[in-house]
Amino acid sequence: MAEVGGNAVEGYSGSMGPKVQASLESLSATDLATLRLSSQVLAHKAAMAALPRVAMFFSSVESEAVVETAARGQRGQRAEQAADPWRTAPLTPVDRAAIAAYLELLANNDLLSPAVRDYAARLLKARSAFG
Repeated sequence: MAEVGGNAVEGYSGSMGPKVQASLESLSATDLATLRLSSQVLAHKAAMAALPRVAMFFSSVESEAVVETAARGQRGQRAEQAADPWRTAPLTPVDRAAIAAYLELLANNDLLSPAVRDYAARLLKARSAFG
């Protein structure tokens, strides 16, 4: 368990695993809008459940969808570097479990496009790099 005090967060593993390889490139404009809205809803759900770091994770995913949409609109360019939502804030095991549960909701939702479900599944798989 991490030391409490200073900049330490209780329960934070401090893992500096490999960068997430979940790219938004394969998502259509409609899929990006769906991901943005889904992430916004999950961030709100996390905030209501008093899970601020989980809310930050999904706000980060929402922001990436907005950035990707804007980059595509400007001369058809894509964002050069995507942020890694797993590094948004120090995550405790409880945070990681909540994020995984919410990502599973997206990955297993047959009403979402296969591209959005695949993106959620890739984010979920990237979780293993962080404990």
